[in-house]
Amino acid sequence: MKTIRIFQRSFGKVLTMNSWLSAFFDFGQFGNLPLPAHYHFGLVLLSYLTALTGSYTALRMLDRARAYTEVETKTIWLVVTAMIGGIAVWSMHFIGMMAYEVPIPMSYSLSLTLLSIIPAMIGVGITFGLQIFYPQQHVPNWVCQLGGAVLGAGIGAMHYIGMAAMLMPAELRYDPLLFALSIVTAVGLGIVAAYSYRASIQRAQDREKPSSRSSFFTAIVISVAISGMHYIAMFAARLYAPSSAIAPSAEMHSDWLPVVIVVGVCILAFFGFVASRIDLKMVRNLRLLRMSGAQLYEVIGAIDDAVMLFNSERKLVLCNDAVSNILGYSQKDIVNRQLLLDDYLVDGAAIILEIRETLVSKPSWRGEVNVRHSDGHPVPVRLSVSIVQYNDSNEHHYVILMTDLTQQKQSEAHIRQLAFEDSVTALPNRRALLDELDRLLKRQHYGTLLLIDIDKFKALNNTMGTKAGDDFLRQFGARLRASFDDDCVVARVASNEFAVACSKRFSSAGSDELHEIRNACRMLQAEIAEPFQLRDYQHSCSVTMGVTQLRQGVDANQLMIEASLALSQAKKEGPASVVIYYQGLATAISERVVLEQELRAAISDNELRLYLQPQVDTDGKIIGAEGLLRWPHPTRGWISPGQFIPLAEESGLIVALGDWVADQALEILERWQSQPHLANLILSINVSAPQFQQPDFTSKMRGRMNQHPGVQSRLKLELTESVLMENIDSTIDTLHQLKQHGVLFALDDFGTGYSSLSYLMRIPFDTLKIDVAFVRDMHESAQKAAIVRTITELSRVLSMDTIAEGVERPEQRHQLESLGCHIYQGFLYSPAVSLEEFEKLVG
Repeated sequence: MKTIRIFQRSFGKVLTMNSWLSAFFDFGQFGNLPLPAHYHFGLVLLSYLTALTGSYTALRMLDRARAYTEVETKTIWLVVTAMIGGIAVWSMHFIGMMAYEVPIPMSYSLSLTLLSIIPAMIGVGITFGLQIFYPQQHVPNWVCQLGGAVLGAGIGAMHYIGMAAMLMPAELRYDPLLFALSIVTAVGLGIVAAYSYRASIQRAQDREKPSSRSSFFTAIVISVAISGMHYIAMFAARLYAPSSAIAPSAEMHSDWLPVVIVVGVCILAFFGFVASRIDLKMVRNLRLLRMSGAQLYEVIGAIDDAVMLFNSERKLVLCNDAVSNILGYSQKDIVNRQLLLDDYLVDGAAIILEIRETLVSKPSWRGEVNVRHSDGHPVPVRLSVSIVQYNDSNEHHYVILMTDLTQQKQSEAHIRQLAFEDSVTALPNRRALLDELDRLLKRQHYGTLLLIDIDKFKALNNTMGTKAGDDFLRQFGARLRASFDDDCVVARVASNEFAVACSKRFSSAGSDELHEIRNACRMLQAEIAEPFQLRDYQHSCSVTMGVTQLRQGVDANQLMIEASLALSQAKKEGPASVVIYYQGLATAISERVVLEQELRAAISDNELRLYLQPQVDTDGKIIGAEGLLRWPHPTRGWISPGQFIPLAEESGLIVALGDWVADQALEILERWQSQPHLANLILSINVSAPQFQQPDFTSKMRGRMNQHPGVQSRLKLELTESVLMENIDSTIDTLHQLKQHGVLFALDDFGTGYSSLSYLMRIPFDTLKIDVAFVRDMHESAQKAAIVRTITELSRVLSMDTIAEGVERPEQRHQLESLGCHIYQGFLYSPAVSLEEFEKLVG
């Protein structure tokens, strides 16, 4: 019996549960179909926009709650947020109910309708209260998840309580699956909204201000959560009514009720938004008002510039520590005392007068002045004096700002020193010298400029090192400075070049000024010739000098040009020379410059000619030729190689000239290749030291020979001994590389240079050329004849040919043959002739 009673009690509970569920869910317990329902899509859209507006306004209000640190104020704003958010949720629900159209009369229970607002408010308040009241800066995930679940539950509770408030002649049941889906949707989107708000808080902290865009996105998520839950729940709703209760033509809802709700929500949103903006401005103003005098002083004290505030009675009201640093007085010595700015300014009377006159018409005065430190030394400052007039009174103050310019002036002085002073000798540099010459020329039209070049200074630098070289330059500069009066400017203008600008005349009345200048230069050379002590080494030197005289109508740059021209001419005359500038020197230099330009044009315009001088054997047969440059100038006529070759070497055109000759020679050899009587001739060309020492000399020669294949074995390059002395290992490597391509080599002017016989075993020469200096006088000089014999014997031992240059008479030719030389070149056979005439000679 006991078991039966327990079973009956349990079965009764199950029946009670089933009856409760059947009263809420649709399990098919009704025999008829549910009522058809339709939606007014305009009201559906309006319901979503209402939710969005209310949610965004609530979030902006929530920003104000988050901005406060006081719990009371934060709570008040959170409550307001919860109320606006709850009303937004409720308004959306109610308008959504207005959009739900069924064919039966319907009304609402006022008490349940109002009660449904409370869960929405609680859900909004708890969700966002958890985030803004959380003690740590980073809100953890569990807070977002819990808050989102509460928000979803609040939205769900609001909806289903609101549905229960419907009064109608029908039974309301819910589809269980759609009911569950509505709750899951509300909770899920609520969690997303909580995460979204946390992200917006973090972005606002990074930007140091709230982001309207982030708040709007969170509002979208919340409104989607509200609308999604509502309409899924409405799809879950099933209305069962007897056919007698159906009234298709019955008035469903009032048209004015949604409008009233929307207007009410908009008004509430507007006032909420305005209230948040007003509160924001009030907080900012309050924050500014709370800044006390002590805080203001801390701000002023943090300014690097000196700040001084004077009242109208010229009492110092306020100043910062920078004032003490600049003036040297402590604040207690000067604050609240009547001060005269004149006392602290160097030349204060004139400056104060200018400041007063400026402040009459302008609000401020600015300028650079010197103020007097407490110990008396001047301090350069940038001074700003401003007058502050107040609108509500006649009172005014003066604000003075002082920026210490000591470091700036020191930096400017250092920069000027670097710009105008030589770092090694501490003498003025070229720029300073030009400035001094300009000043000198403005004062007078007489004086002298000397340019002094130290002879063979490079040798000292290379042998003793740059440290010894710098030491010598310092001693040289000091001695040079001591040799002239203080009104003369001594400067270092280049590596080993000094200049002296003197404002006095070297001559007395009636004397020869040029003669006096030359004598003064000789005396200076004698002083400089005294040895310089460089550690344990005494170094003596000579100097070469170029001189010009100051005169009217000539500026500093022109004087430097003239002195440089004179120095250049002195260097050509040799060490320890002195040249005084004269007008003809400028003309000669100008002519040289013009000739250089014309030579450059002649190379590019193919104006030069390669003439050929035959080389013959003992039978008088032409076996080759040497290519010699000739320049038929279009207006000057034939210009001697002795004139333009040295010019090319000085100007650097010798490399381009050599490249042109090499191209011409290969073209001639290629032309001869197709003519049997010319095909075996050897063509020699000269290669200068600068051309041979070019890093790409070998590659350029190979490139030329690739353009003219098959002729390189008949090309002979003539080198002088000076080329070999520059870098013997590199020279040998270059010669071997070209030798592998079949190029022949001759040592030109052998015996006139270093006579480096030890190198001949290492260098792959094919020919030794006896210089014309030995050939010309060997008939009269037994010594020269012996040298010729030695050269020919050396060539035979080393398996080289010998060519004698400058053979002009038959007796020279016979003697050379007797001495063992069997190839000749000279006027005895032919001068250098054009290519066409040479080919006729061979033919």
